[in-house]
Amino acid sequence: MLEKDKVVKKATNPYFSSLLFLVLVLVLTGAITFYNSILEKETLELRAQTQLYDQNIAEIEKEKKIQIFALLQANKKTMNSLEGRSQITKIINHIDFIQEKYHIRLIGFNLSSGKLETKALVESNETWIAYQKVGHFVKEYRKDSEALFELGFVDHVSWWENSMKFNVSFSLKQ
Repeated sequence: MLEKDKVVKKATNPYFSSLLFLVLVLVLTGAITFYNSILEKETLELRAQTQLYDQNIAEIEKEKKIQIFALLQANKKTMNSLEGRSQITKIINHIDFIQEKYHIRLIGFNLSSGKLETKALVESNETWIAYQKVGHFVKEYRKDSEALFELGFVDHVSWWENSMKFNVSFSLKQ
């Protein structure tokens, strides 16, 4: 083979490679463009469907019953809290339950905004029994699964001979 033929063969080889690469890039670009147009069409269909759903939801939300339900759902926690606070007979019955179960006497009470304040009196004929009853009440009531209230910190205690008097504050459990 002549030198000249070798040079021509080498020259056509890169030309052919470049041309092949160009064709490959054009085919891939066409394929990607075609795929993009399919995706855009699907996106437009989904947007139209979403708008239709939004319109249907807006129409449904205009109904009075749905609006009332939405308001109840939004204020459910507040409504439950107010309902719990308004059950005065249940609260009084629970106070009686506390007195019977823990053998303490609750003297009057003040109920306001879900908080109950009262004074408790524990009396006994035996030494230290009153103290043990108070300790039992404070310890066990906090663990009691039937407790309607959460027992607050006992901040004032008076003790004389065989009786104890102390302030009790409760708050309604949520």
